[in-house]
Amino acid sequence: MLLLINTNRMLPPIAPIGLDYIYHAAQQASLPVEILDLCLADHPAQTIAAWLQSRRPRLIGLTLRNVDDCFWPSGKSFLPDLAETIAAVRRHSDAPIVLGGVGFSIFPREIMEYLPVEFGIHGDGELSLVELYKQLTGARQYEKVPGLLWRQGGQLFRNPPYPPSGPAWTTHPISAAAASSASKPNAAALAAASIVPTPWPKAISPVCGLLRMSRTKWKICWPSRSTSCISATPNSISPVITPWRCAMN
Repeated sequence: MLLLINTNRMLPPIAPIGLDYIYHAAQQASLPVEILDLCLADHPAQTIAAWLQSRRPRLIGLTLRNVDDCFWPSGKSFLPDLAETIAAVRRHSDAPIVLGGVGFSIFPREIMEYLPVEFGIHGDGELSLVELYKQLTGARQYEKVPGLLWRQGGQLFRNPPYPPSGPAWTTHPISAAAASSASKPNAAALAAASIVPTPWPKAISPVCGLLRMSRTKWKICWPSRSTSCISATPNSISPVITPWRCAMN
Protein backbone atom coordinates (compact mmCIF):
# COMPACT_ATOMS: atom_id res chain seq x y z
CA MET A 1 0.00 0.00 0.00
CA LEU A 2 1.07 3.57 -0.72
CA LEU A 3 0.55 6.08 2.10
CA LEU A 4 0.50 9.81 1.27
CA ILE A 5 0.90 12.24 4.20
CA ASN A 6 0.04 15.93 4.11
CA THR A 7 2.55 17.63 6.45
CA ASN A 8 1.34 21.21 5.86
CA ARG A 9 -0.19 22.48 9.13
CA MET A 10 -0.42 26.20 8.33
CA LEU A 11 -3.73 27.90 9.06
CA PRO A 12 -6.06 28.72 7.44
CA PRO A 13 -5.89 25.19 5.98
CA ILE A 14 -5.03 24.67 2.33
CA ALA A 15 -6.31 21.62 0.47
CA PRO A 16 -3.42 19.25 -0.44
CA ILE A 17 -4.25 19.27 -4.14
CA GLY A 18 -0.85 17.84 -5.10
CA LEU A 19 -1.53 14.74 -3.01
CA ASP A 20 -5.00 14.51 -4.55
CA TYR A 21 -3.43 14.40 -8.03
CA ILE A 22 -1.01 11.66 -6.96
CA TYR A 23 -3.79 9.74 -5.20
CA HIS A 24 -5.81 9.75 -8.42
CA ALA A 25 -2.77 8.67 -10.47
CA ALA A 26 -2.15 5.78 -8.06
CA GLN A 27 -5.79 4.70 -8.30
CA GLN A 28 -5.64 4.85 -12.08
CA ALA A 29 -2.59 2.56 -11.92
CA SER A 30 -4.51 0.15 -9.61
CA LEU A 31 -2.21 0.79 -6.64
CA PRO A 32 -3.63 0.59 -3.10
CA VAL A 33 -3.35 4.13 -1.73
CA GLU A 34 -4.55 6.20 1.24
CA ILE A 35 -4.08 9.81 2.40
CA LEU A 36 -3.30 10.86 5.97
CA ASP A 37 -3.95 14.61 6.41
CA LEU A 38 -2.16 16.09 9.44
CA CYS A 39 -3.29 19.67 8.81
CA LEU A 40 -5.87 19.77 11.61
CA ALA A 41 -4.31 17.09 13.84
CA ASP A 42 -3.79 18.38 17.39
CA HIS A 43 -1.09 15.76 18.03
CA PRO A 44 0.48 14.68 14.71
CA ALA A 45 2.80 12.06 16.22
CA GLN A 46 -0.11 10.34 17.97
CA THR A 47 -2.19 10.47 14.79
CA ILE A 48 0.62 8.82 12.83
CA ALA A 49 1.08 6.15 15.52
CA ALA A 50 -2.63 5.31 15.59
CA TRP A 51 -2.84 5.12 11.81
CA LEU A 52 0.21 2.85 11.41
CA GLN A 53 -0.90 0.44 14.14
CA SER A 54 -3.34 -1.22 11.75
CA ARG A 55 -1.61 -0.64 8.39
CA ARG A 56 1.67 -1.71 6.78
CA PRO A 57 2.48 0.55 3.82
CA ARG A 58 5.21 -0.39 1.35
CA LEU A 59 6.04 3.24 0.56
CA ILE A 60 5.29 6.45 2.46
CA GLY A 61 5.19 9.79 0.65
CA LEU A 62 5.45 13.09 2.54
CA THR A 63 4.68 16.37 0.85
CA LEU A 64 6.43 19.65 1.68
CA ARG A 65 4.39 22.56 0.34
CA ASN A 66 6.50 25.38 1.83
CA VAL A 67 10.01 25.41 3.27
CA ASP A 68 9.07 28.34 5.54
CA ASP A 69 6.09 30.51 6.48
CA CYS A 70 6.87 33.27 3.90
CA PHE A 71 6.55 35.88 6.67
CA TRP A 72 9.53 38.14 7.31
CA PRO A 73 9.09 38.86 11.07
CA SER A 74 9.16 35.15 11.96
CA GLY A 75 10.95 33.43 9.08
CA LYS A 76 9.91 30.06 10.54
CA SER A 77 11.40 27.07 8.77
CA PHE A 78 9.19 24.02 8.36
CA LEU A 79 12.11 21.60 7.97
CA PRO A 80 12.44 20.88 11.73
CA ASP A 81 8.71 20.06 11.82
CA LEU A 82 9.18 17.77 8.82
CA ALA A 83 12.09 16.07 10.59
CA GLU A 84 9.79 15.40 13.58
CA THR A 85 7.14 13.93 11.30
CA ILE A 86 9.73 11.66 9.69
CA ALA A 87 10.91 10.54 13.14
CA ALA A 88 7.32 9.75 14.14
CA VAL A 89 6.86 7.65 11.00
CA ARG A 90 10.15 5.82 11.62
CA ARG A 91 9.07 4.82 15.11
CA HIS A 92 6.16 2.82 13.69
CA SER A 93 7.18 1.79 10.17
CA ASP A 94 10.30 0.65 8.33
CA ALA A 95 8.81 1.45 4.92
CA PRO A 96 10.97 3.67 2.69
CA ILE A 97 10.05 7.37 2.70
CA VAL A 98 9.87 9.60 -0.36
CA LEU A 99 9.65 13.39 -0.13
CA GLY A 100 7.97 15.64 -2.70
CA GLY A 101 5.98 18.81 -3.15
CA VAL A 102 6.64 22.34 -4.29
CA GLY A 103 8.79 23.23 -1.29
CA PHE A 104 10.93 20.12 -1.69
CA SER A 105 11.35 20.73 -5.43
CA ILE A 106 12.99 24.11 -4.76
CA PHE A 107 15.84 22.63 -2.69
CA PRO A 108 15.84 18.87 -3.41
CA ARG A 109 19.55 18.28 -2.86
CA GLU A 110 19.80 20.35 0.32
CA ILE A 111 16.71 18.76 1.87
CA MET A 112 17.87 15.24 1.01
CA GLU A 113 21.20 16.00 2.68
CA TYR A 114 19.41 17.39 5.76
CA LEU A 115 16.80 14.66 6.28
CA PRO A 116 17.27 10.88 6.63
CA VAL A 117 14.98 9.60 3.88
CA GLU A 118 15.53 7.11 1.07
CA PHE A 119 13.95 8.98 -1.83
CA GLY A 120 12.82 12.36 -3.10
CA ILE A 121 10.93 13.43 -6.22
CA HIS A 122 11.40 16.92 -7.61
CA GLY A 123 8.96 18.21 -10.18
CA ASP A 124 5.62 16.61 -11.08
CA GLY A 125 5.08 13.42 -9.11
CA GLU A 126 2.06 11.69 -10.63
CA LEU A 127 4.00 9.48 -13.04
CA SER A 128 7.13 9.32 -10.91
CA LEU A 129 5.59 8.06 -7.68
CA VAL A 130 3.64 5.36 -9.49
CA GLU A 131 6.82 4.24 -11.25
CA LEU A 132 8.83 4.34 -8.00
CA TYR A 133 6.26 2.09 -6.30
CA LYS A 134 6.49 -0.38 -9.18
CA GLN A 135 10.29 -0.37 -9.08
CA LEU A 136 10.31 -0.98 -5.31
CA THR A 137 8.22 -4.11 -5.84
CA GLY A 138 10.08 -5.11 -9.01
CA ALA A 139 13.49 -4.63 -10.60
CA ARG A 140 14.49 -1.55 -8.51
CA GLN A 141 15.85 0.26 -11.59
CA TYR A 142 15.63 3.71 -10.05
CA GLU A 143 17.26 5.40 -13.04
CA LYS A 144 13.94 4.84 -14.85
CA VAL A 145 11.98 7.04 -12.42
CA PRO A 146 11.67 10.67 -13.65
CA GLY A 147 12.69 13.30 -11.08
CA LEU A 148 13.88 10.74 -8.52
CA LEU A 149 16.65 11.38 -6.01
CA TRP A 150 18.04 8.29 -4.31
CA ARG A 151 21.07 7.06 -2.39
CA GLN A 152 23.40 4.34 -3.54
CA GLY A 153 26.85 3.45 -2.29
CA GLY A 154 26.98 6.49 -0.04
CA GLN A 155 26.29 8.82 -2.98
CA LEU A 156 23.21 10.85 -3.87
CA PHE A 157 21.87 10.46 -7.42
CA ARG A 158 19.08 12.21 -9.27
CA ASN A 159 17.13 11.99 -12.50
CA PRO A 160 15.84 15.14 -14.21
CA PRO A 161 12.12 15.74 -13.62
CA TYR A 162 9.54 14.57 -16.10
CA PRO A 163 9.71 16.99 -19.06
CA PRO A 164 6.48 18.13 -20.74
CA SER A 165 7.70 17.03 -24.19
CA GLY A 166 8.67 13.50 -23.13
CA PRO A 167 11.34 11.83 -20.99
CA ALA A 168 14.97 12.17 -22.06
CA TRP A 169 17.84 12.17 -19.59
CA THR A 170 21.03 10.65 -18.32
CA THR A 171 21.23 9.61 -14.67
CA HIS A 172 24.28 11.08 -12.94
CA PRO A 173 25.65 11.76 -9.47
CA ILE A 174 24.07 14.90 -8.13
CA SER A 175 27.46 16.47 -7.42
CA ALA A 176 28.16 16.48 -11.15
CA ALA A 177 24.66 17.55 -12.18
CA ALA A 178 25.54 21.12 -13.07
CA ALA A 179 28.51 20.09 -15.19
CA SER A 180 26.73 17.34 -17.10
CA SER A 181 24.86 18.31 -20.24
CA ALA A 182 24.69 14.89 -21.90
CA SER A 183 21.24 13.48 -22.54
CA LYS A 184 20.14 10.11 -23.88
CA PRO A 185 16.57 9.20 -24.83
CA ASN A 186 14.96 6.88 -22.33
CA ALA A 187 11.73 5.49 -23.74
CA ALA A 188 11.42 2.82 -21.04
CA ALA A 189 9.99 5.20 -18.44
CA LEU A 190 7.39 6.52 -20.88
CA ALA A 191 6.42 3.01 -21.89
CA ALA A 192 6.10 1.98 -18.24
CA ALA A 193 3.97 5.01 -17.35
CA SER A 194 0.23 4.42 -17.31
CA ILE A 195 -0.84 8.05 -16.79
CA VAL A 196 -0.65 10.84 -19.38
CA PRO A 197 0.71 14.03 -17.75
CA THR A 198 -1.52 17.09 -17.69
CA PRO A 199 0.08 20.45 -18.67
CA TRP A 200 0.34 23.00 -15.85
CA PRO A 201 -2.50 25.58 -16.10
CA LYS A 202 -0.77 28.78 -17.18
CA ALA A 203 -3.68 30.96 -16.08
CA ILE A 204 -2.96 30.32 -12.39
CA SER A 205 -0.19 32.53 -11.01
CA PRO A 206 -0.26 32.88 -7.22
CA VAL A 207 2.95 34.21 -5.66
CA CYS A 208 3.13 33.72 -1.88
CA GLY A 209 0.25 35.73 -0.45
CA LEU A 210 -0.13 37.87 -3.57
CA LEU A 211 -3.15 36.73 -5.55
CA ARG A 212 -3.44 37.87 -9.18
CA MET A 213 -7.09 38.33 -10.05
CA SER A 214 -6.57 39.82 -13.52
CA ARG A 215 -3.86 41.58 -15.54
CA THR A 216 -4.33 44.86 -13.66
CA LYS A 217 -6.02 43.90 -10.38
CA TRP A 218 -4.34 42.14 -7.49
CA LYS A 219 -5.39 41.25 -3.98
CA ILE A 220 -2.89 41.56 -1.11
CA CYS A 221 -3.53 39.52 2.02
CA TRP A 222 -1.94 40.45 5.32
CA PRO A 223 -0.54 38.08 7.97
CA SER A 224 -3.36 37.11 10.28
CA ARG A 225 -5.42 34.03 10.94
CA SER A 226 -8.56 35.89 9.91
CA THR A 227 -7.24 36.94 6.53
CA SER A 228 -7.86 40.56 5.54
CA CYS A 229 -7.22 41.74 2.01
CA ILE A 230 -7.00 44.97 0.05
CA SER A 231 -7.15 45.52 -3.69
CA ALA A 232 -4.15 46.92 -5.54
CA THR A 233 -2.61 47.40 -8.95
CA PRO A 234 0.86 46.11 -9.88
CA ASN A 235 2.30 49.65 -9.87
CA SER A 236 1.10 50.32 -6.31
CA ILE A 237 2.71 47.24 -4.76
CA SER A 238 5.75 48.20 -2.73
CA PRO A 239 8.78 45.86 -2.86
CA VAL A 240 8.96 45.91 0.96
CA ILE A 241 5.50 44.35 1.32
CA THR A 242 5.71 40.68 2.30
CA PRO A 243 2.23 39.16 1.98
CA TRP A 244 1.62 35.88 3.79
CA ARG A 245 -1.58 33.94 3.46
CA CYS A 246 -4.15 34.70 0.84
CA ALA A 247 -7.75 33.66 0.34
CA MET A 248 -10.53 34.75 -1.96
CA ASN A 249 -13.21 36.64 0.00
